[in-house]
Amino acid sequence: MGLVLSWDSLELRAICENELEAKQKLGMQVASILQTRLAELVAATTISDLLVGNPTPFPDSTGEVVYKINLGRDHELFFGNAHPNPPMIEDLLDWTRIRRIKILSIHEKNGTNE
Repeated sequence: MGLVLSWDSLELRAICENELEAKQKLGMQVASILQTRLAELVAATTISDLLVGNPTPFPDSTGEVVYKINLGRDHELFFGNAHPNPPMIEDLLDWTRIRRIKILSIHEKNGTNE
């Protein structure tokens, strides 16, 4: 069973679930890559199963670790933990056991937010 996805907003969910909406907001090429990356997330058992998109962990503004994945050269998809009681190791998220993730945002690499 793959990762379970949720979204930070209804607008973001619409972009991720509606190909036409994604094409209008992101353009045809990025929308196509987004659909591929979402399918890869759903097929992955853990974050370490992701082989493309250069998944990169980094701390967000609160210090919690989130991930970003490339959507081509110009966009990135950001996601974080969505477990109500996340698995931990020594006060850190155990990403090897995270099965629920929340799609947080899609950004142009120059900073524009979707």
